[in-house]
Amino acid sequence: MSTEVNPAYGSSLPMVNAKLDLFKTPPTDISTSSYLMVPIQPFTTGTTPIDFQVDAQGDFVDLNRSDFDVELQLSSTDNNNLARTADDTDTMIAPVNNLSHSIFKQINMRLNRTLISEQTDTYHYKAYMETLLHNNRQRR
Repeated sequence: MSTEVNPAYGSSLPMVNAKLDLFKTPPTDISTSSYLMVPIQPFTTGTTPIDFQVDAQGDFVDLNRSDFDVELQLSSTDNNNLARTADDTDTMIAPVNNLSHSIFKQINMRLNRTLISEQTDTYHYKAYMETLLHNNRQRR
């Protein structure tokens, strides 16, 4: 019985999975020489859906390096700022896990006006489940 693995294609060359090659220094990616972080403001404010638009550019847009900055104010029903009254133990407040994910019910992403994300209103549940599955107990 042969233990040799047949390649999928006759001209395919054998290789070693990089994740299993523990004693070799991984190569350095030199395809990107520099990058620029560009802030983009939303079109809308308030309780309406928040829309962002990244216009076409001559450069590559790396969505893996994209992030959100959100400012949040917690207020009581009489519009008092709860952060200022947090010294009292009766008004003690704390954020939930995945605070930024919990704020948004649904996130849609479009490329060239084509929806590429799931059309669901359970975004916050999905984010919480991914946190449970992909992080250790200390990070949860």
